[in-house]
Amino acid sequence: MIFVTGGIASGKLSYIRSMGYEDRDISRDPGSDSRVIYDLEGVIKDLGGNTEGLFDKLKDREVVCCSEIGCGIVPISKEERKIREETGRLCCMLAEKAEKVIRLNCGIAQIIKDIS
Repeated sequence: MIFVTGGIASGKLSYIRSMGYEDRDISRDPGSDSRVIYDLEGVIKDLGGNTEGLFDKLKDREVVCCSEIGCGIVPISKEERKIREETGRLCCMLAEKAEKVIRLNCGIAQIIKDIS
C-alpha cells in the first residue's frame, strides 16, 4: 500500500492521478472495492471519529490518502479533537503498514518511506 499525505490543497489528488489512477479508481467509501481511498480525514469526520474496523478495510488498498491534520491549531471542541486524534492514530498505523509513504508539499512529492 502507498500512503499519501500532505496539507489541504497540496496536490495529493493530482499526484495520485499522475500515478495512473483515474476517477473511477478513487473513492471516499472504505466499503467500496476502489483501489484508492481519498479524503480519509473527511471519512473519519463523517463517522464521528469512530475508526473501529477502518484499518482492516484500508490496509490492503493500493493507495490511501489523508490530509495532514496534526500541524495546525488544536480545535476548541472536544468532538473535533477526538476526530483529529483518531485520524492521527489511524494514519500512524497506515504509514507503518505502508510500503511507501509520500508527502506532498506545493505539488512536490517527497518520499518519506520506501521499503519496496
